[in-house]
Amino acid sequence: MKNRAEARRVALVMAWAALNGMEVSSGLAVMERASQLHCQESGLLEIQRFQEIMSTYPGQLWVALAEGRITKIQPISYSQALAQNITVDYAVGGDHYDMALASLLHAVWLYRDKRMNAAEKVREFFQWTCDNLLIGEYMLVYITLLFTGYENIKAPKNANSKDVEKVIAGCENQAWDISYLTHWSTLYEYPDEYPEEFMFATNDILLKRIFIYKNNPYGWNGVLSNVFPKKEYCELAEFIGKITLNRQPPDFGEDSHTYFQSLIDGEKRRLTMQ
Repeated sequence: MKNRAEARRVALVMAWAALNGMEVSSGLAVMERASQLHCQESGLLEIQRFQEIMSTYPGQLWVALAEGRITKIQPISYSQALAQNITVDYAVGGDHYDMALASLLHAVWLYRDKRMNAAEKVREFFQWTCDNLLIGEYMLVYITLLFTGYENIKAPKNANSKDVEKVIAGCENQAWDISYLTHWSTLYEYPDEYPEEFMFATNDILLKRIFIYKNNPYGWNGVLSNVFPKKEYCELAEFIGKITLNRQPPDFGEDSHTYFQSLIDGEKRRLTMQ
C-alpha cells in the first residue's frame, strides 16, 4: 500500500487475528472483484493467492509492520494455481448484492425527487421494499439518514449526475459496501446455526456510521425517532406497523438472481425517465 498509515492499520488487524488464532476471510472482497469481471477463474486465483499469503507471512511479521519496525513486506512468488474444492460462484454477486443494488437504485430515484419530503420518501421506500424484497435494517437506516440530510451521510457517488450511467455506477459501488453489512448480519443474527463467531472490520467511515446507528439499542426505530419530529415519527411508526403485520415476503421463484435482475433493470429504466 502507498499509504503507510493504512498499511499499519491493516497489519494491526492481521496481527491481532493471528495472535488470537482467528482465521481471516477474503471471500466477499474476492466476490466483489470477480463478479465485476464476471469471471470465476479470477475469483479462484485470488482465493489461492490469499491462502498463499496467509501461509507464508507469520504473525510476527504483521506485528512488526503494525508497530512500524518495518515498512515493507518482501513480495512472494505466487503459484498461479487456482483454489480447489470451492463451491461458491464468485462470478455472481449474490442475493445480498442484488438486493442492495436494487434498493440503492430506488433510493437514489427518490433522493433526486424534489417533490416529496423526507418522511414521504422513507414511507415510499419501505412500501417498495416490503413489496419487492426482504427487509434489511442496515439499508433502512442508511436511506433514512440520507433522506433527512443527516450530517456526514453521503449519497452514492454521482447520485445527482445528469449522466445516468454514472448514477448507476455509483449505486453499484455502494451496493457492495452495504451488502458487506447485510451479509455479515445474517451470520450473527442466528448464532446457534454456526459453530464459529464472525467479526467484521472496515475502515470505511460511512459503513462505520451506518453500523453504529443501526446497532443502537432501538435500531431503525431509534433512528426514526431521532431524525423526525414526534408527529411524523408516530405516523411513520403506525404505517410501518400496519404494513409489517402479517406480512408475507415476496416469492423470488426458483432463480432469485433472475427475479432481482428484473427488478434492477426496472429501477434503471425508472432513473432514465426521471
